[in-house]
Amino acid sequence: MTPPDKSTTKADFWGQHILQWRAAQQTQVSYCREHNLNFHQFNYW
Repeated sequence: MTPPDKSTTKADFWGQHILQWRAAQQTQVSYCREHNLNFHQFNYW
């Protein structure tokens, strides 16, 4: 997924990733690696 742009808030961006992570039944680390996300930022949200 691409980084948030002006039309997408950070909360929307990370919220969508949280929903997708839950549906994927992966660990947070593996999801973040697969989607090139910073684990610490992901964990914050």
